[in-house]
Amino acid sequence: GIGSDSPPAAPTRRGGGVGARKTIGKAGGSPGGEATGGGNTAANVEAASWCAYSFAGVLLTAGAAHWPMMGHAFRRLARHTSPRVRKPLAASLHTIAHILASHYKVDMANSKNTQDTDEATEEQQPASDDVPEKEGQESALEPPEVTTQTTENPPAEAGEKEGPLNEDDDDRWSVDRFQMDSDSADEGDNGDEDESGLTEDERRQRGWRRSLALLTETLDGLLHDPSPDVKLAALSGLSDILKVMPSGPQRLKYIGVLGELLLRARHNWRIRESVAQQMAGMCELVADTTIVRHEILPLVIKLCQDSVAAVRKAAVACIPLVLKHACPDLWQYFSTRGQVPLSELLMNARPP
Repeated sequence: GIGSDSPPAAPTRRGGGVGARKTIGKAGGSPGGEATGGGNTAANVEAASWCAYSFAGVLLTAGAAHWPMMGHAFRRLARHTSPRVRKPLAASLHTIAHILASHYKVDMANSKNTQDTDEATEEQQPASDDVPEKEGQESALEPPEVTTQTTENPPAEAGEKEGPLNEDDDDRWSVDRFQMDSDSADEGDNGDEDESGLTEDERRQRGWRRSLALLTETLDGLLHDPSPDVKLAALSGLSDILKVMPSGPQRLKYIGVLGELLLRARHNWRIRESVAQQMAGMCELVADTTIVRHEILPLVIKLCQDSVAAVRKAAVACIPLVLKHACPDLWQYFSTRGQVPLSELLMNARPP
């Protein structure tokens, strides 16, 4: 009452208050214990989802030079048990790759400008064994402008169920496991003895190779994610991520990944539509007539026969570029015939 000397009682929360929640978390009961870190509560998942959503922006603002300090957080977010956390990270994976590649290219250019004239003369006459490797590195580091991309939540498709994800699985979210993964992935990063005899350029190249390996591993995991939303978010930026990868088998293997996704997405037309949208970019990245003709063209023809109109529309839109790379002689022939070349009509055509 008003005349009482005792202070008013503190409002209690559902579940017995803060002390009760701590006790439950320590005892291993229902997921709780926000202060002890035992389990994924709604607050923890919400905070982790915002961290994943802002990760690319923080990396761009802080600079890719701080990537060694953010790599462990990136790895934990990519392996989070909740698809709400993995989805925004998958949607911004191409942006993270572009930021790292751009930072590496700028640093390499600055270091070359500060070299002596004698060293620059020696670089102009490299050994025959070093030429292909340098050409491959230069071709792989031509990222476009950094753009952000978001993916909307697609509605649940008929007949498709999201894979089993247990957000309370302590084995997948244990600190010991992530500490072990971090130690194995970052092995040698803090070893001064291994890098004592390396130049600055060689250290940056080693750092780029490690970052590229982590990005590739994360991309492979997200493309095979049990959640369709996460898989769709990673698939939407696949061709942009491959632009920063070196040309060769590392790019070509994702043509098979697209074919595998197409076979498994029988009940999810949005994934099939996203696969069709990636075909044009894959043709530009591969630029091999034989591979485009025997690997990409059959997938495009199959997508053109899809039962969903949106998938057929996306597949038809990439046919001009596919034909240009699959049949360059035929494309050149049609480019020189008629008042308006057929190739120009196809390139400028817009689906109804």
